[in-house]
Amino acid sequence: SNKITNMFLIGDYLMVGKINNIFNLDANGGLHPLMDDLKENRSTDNFVYSAQWQTAVYFSLQNGMGEVPTYNSFDIMGPLTKIDDIGKVGAVVGLSADRDWLYAAYDEGTNTHIYKGRDLRRGGQLQWQWCPWVFVGTNACATIKVVQHTTTDRRLWFGYGNHTGYVTITDNP
Repeated sequence: SNKITNMFLIGDYLMVGKINNIFNLDANGGLHPLMDDLKENRSTDNFVYSAQWQTAVYFSLQNGMGEVPTYNSFDIMGPLTKIDDIGKVGAVVGLSADRDWLYAAYDEGTNTHIYKGRDLRRGGQLQWQWCPWVFVGTNACATIKVVQHTTTDRRLWFGYGNHTGYVTITDNP
């Protein structure tokens, strides 16, 4: 009875995101709930935005992001996760990815920032590295998308206010 906010594939599994859970829709039409804790933490932001990067799918989740690296495996992550010492919070308003980076647009209350992130191996462990990359300011942003224009011209397009803008993606900015 809750609204479907998004659908995406993880491996060969069709995932159906709703405001109160994420479900696997099997070949026989059966629904298998996978995040029952969202029954108490409903949000119209859950699963609205999603992007596939490397072997995982990333999605908006309440005031942050989630990651599905494999079927039935979930983690909370993102540029504003586990940074309680600086007190920043925000809601995801766009996700996109290219071969090197995952891009996340966050509405942080009065300003919107677009972060770029990737996981790096340090000391034998994978760690996320995030960088605030584009300052959109007080303009409302509700979508971002990486587009390959030519073999050498990649751009991250984003909506802000009633306009569109882009930044050129380079291997060594």
